[in-house]
Amino acid sequence: MENYAAQNGASEVEGTHRPLAQFHPSLWGDRFLDYRPPQILQVWREEAVVLKEKLKEMLHNVFTTKGIEEQLKLIDTIQRLGIAYHFEEEIQVALNQICDHDLDELHDHDDDDNPLLISTL
Repeated sequence: MENYAAQNGASEVEGTHRPLAQFHPSLWGDRFLDYRPPQILQVWREEAVVLKEKLKEMLHNVFTTKGIEEQLKLIDTIQRLGIAYHFEEEIQVALNQICDHDLDELHDHDDDDNPLLISTL
């Protein structure tokens, strides 16, 4: 390309002619050029804080009133939901309490639906 332009005595910039495309105006207009997040994000953040506090209360209630099986199932569910990082302290306290108990009491229950599941949790 450079050789062709040099042979014809024209520079690349002067010799290049590109037709302008006549695109239709955007259906969206300039809406996204000046985007500010809506106030709903602040509302969602506030709701998330309230829901975290409610779940912390639920964790405290389950860890103080329910058996080891329910505690382990709740911890597993929280981890599967991917929100365990919000409740690391509460989960660690509960697991320490569970480890302090004699785990043989888990196997003493005859009404367990799936003792293997509880043992693996």
